[in-house]
Amino acid sequence: MSGVPTKMDAMPVNALCVVSELAASQHNVFTRSQAAAEGVRRDHLRRLIIARTVIAMPSGGLVLLAQDGQPSWLQRVTGAVLDHPGTFASHTTAARLDGTDGYDVFDEIELSVLRPRVLRIPGVTVHRVHALDRCDTFPIGAVPCTNRARTLCDLGNSVEPAMVRRALQDALRRGANERWLRATAERLHRPGQRGTAELVRQLDAHAERGRVPDSWFEQLLDDCLDDPRIGLVERQHELRDDDNRLVARFDLAVPEVKLGIEAHSRKHHFLEEEEASDEHRDHAAAELGWDVAYLGYSALESPSSVARRIARRVEVRRAQLGSGA
Repeated sequence: MSGVPTKMDAMPVNALCVVSELAASQHNVFTRSQAAAEGVRRDHLRRLIIARTVIAMPSGGLVLLAQDGQPSWLQRVTGAVLDHPGTFASHTTAARLDGTDGYDVFDEIELSVLRPRVLRIPGVTVHRVHALDRCDTFPIGAVPCTNRARTLCDLGNSVEPAMVRRALQDALRRGANERWLRATAERLHRPGQRGTAELVRQLDAHAERGRVPDSWFEQLLDDCLDDPRIGLVERQHELRDDDNRLVARFDLAVPEVKLGIEAHSRKHHFLEEEEASDEHRDHAAAELGWDVAYLGYSALESPSSVARRIARRVEVRRAQLGSGA
């Protein structure tokens, strides 16, 4: 009958409806196999891709109406995992998905797959692991991930020990049980396994310290306070002028060399008002002979490296003040 839409004519609209429903609970991502299971044919998907309604991601999966035409990191992770059943987001990727302190800067995608399977995924680091038990995995939204304990066991294979320490402190602040973390590390450990060995070492060090700092920045402060090269460090130091008016309040200060230390970097500011206020304070402090150093504590810096950097700054200030600068 002419003028009456056939099933094939209507299918592209139906296909868009089907994949929209699939993607709605998966960060706007779906896979070809999921679409096929719902009756969407390859040629209909191809039309959506040509129309740029759907974008095929090199790492796997398809994204519907990608923002600004490019998939986000979360969408690329989701597509990679869903398009390769049996894989799990792991290492720094699992840590970032879990909201681990300091891991939002890791843009690499890391997945784990059980040996002897071999996978090569464009733009993805695939770790072939000896064990990937169900008790060590947990979904975060639509993404199958290693759980917090297993992720901590793996991180030592991807990041520096200071970042393992940072992730462990974050997990403990969020209520992770130390016995569970240690038992997981001991169960998974094999000779030469760096990640589990590093986690056990960090747990032992934590047991000796006996407390978890309230934040990573507090850890940086503690290391600076304990460094003899820096000298006397004061927390929340108030700088006042000759009329006893408050000029600045620094997170840390080394009064000996007139050095104030602030717990952020200008590049991390989001409000122009805050940046203007900081600049006004810095100028006022400079008029009194003070210098200001910024700690970008969300950056990938270990406490020891921050302490070294501040120690060098102190040395420079001693030389400047000693020469009458």
